[in-house]
Amino acid sequence: MGEEGTLAVDGDLTLKETTKNVHATGEITFVGDDGYGNARAGVELSTTINRTEFGVNFAGSLPGGQPVVANDVTLTVELEFVKPLA
Repeated sequence: MGEEGTLAVDGDLTLKETTKNVHATGEITFVGDDGYGNARAGVELSTTINRTEFGVNFAGSLPGGQPVVANDVTLTVELEFVKPLA
């Protein structure tokens, strides 16, 4: 964990049978109890990958030659964790 409320997470990402280690950063978006008394936490993380390193090689182009999709792609995930009552 970084500064208060921030996160740094390392993990494996698999796309098209290619697995690579990625580093994602983000923040804790909320912590609290739900209406049933369960503790909840929300997290948002993002990372940028080069899609071609995972075998995503689509290379279409727009009129004028600009690529349809950039090689660098930002991935964002929003997670919610629940600690049920014992």
